Amino acid sequence: MAIKASNLKPQCKTCTLKREASNRIQQLRAAAKQALLRHKFLEARHILDEAVSLHPDSYKLHRLRCVASACLGDYEAALEDAEVVIDLIPSMSSGYYHKGFALHQLHDYAGAAHAFQQGLELNPTDKIMRQGFWDAVNLLSQDRPVGVALQPGLGGAAAGLLGEGGVGDGAGGGLLMGRMGGAGDRAAGSLAALLADDQH
Repeated sequence: MAIKASNLKPQCKTCTLKREASNRIQQLRAAAKQALLRHKFLEARHILDEAVSLHPDSYKLHRLRCVASACLGDYEAALEDAEVVIDLIPSMSSGYYHKGFALHQLHDYAGAAHAFQQGLELNPTDKIMRQGFWDAVNLLSQDRPVGVALQPGLGGAAAGLLGEGGVGDGAGGGLLMGRMGGAGDRAAGSLAALLADDQH
């Protein structure tokens, strides 16, 4: 049975459109990374908005847009993208880190501690995630009234991490708590590492 040439044209046209869309997404992703490196965070987010509209199932695009939003101090938007990253690839710890960071900046210390705890379950040796967990637990314990217990599970998690040589010395401060200027500066400060991690 012979295939008519007219039947091939739509398939070829579809392949061409997919290839063009893929090329456009790669161009946008590269442009967004360059904008992030130049600290043009709003420009990066606009570029990533377009890229995400073309490929909404890309955890890499959502992760980059999460970083851009965090650098802008828009932690609500960063949280939304972090949750999409987790939904798309729950076995990767970086989504939990970004979620924890956003929740921390939104002063939801219990939620931040829980997100960092989930990330540590996937990557127990992540020192930044561990420090984020302890910063959140320390701030949570400072915010709660005397006699009120920590969120269920966090007390045990804190004890478990302490037993593993955790950094919960009660000092607070840590990696999330003001080694640099504003929170957006802290997010921007680790861009090179985040963008290097995004090569895959």
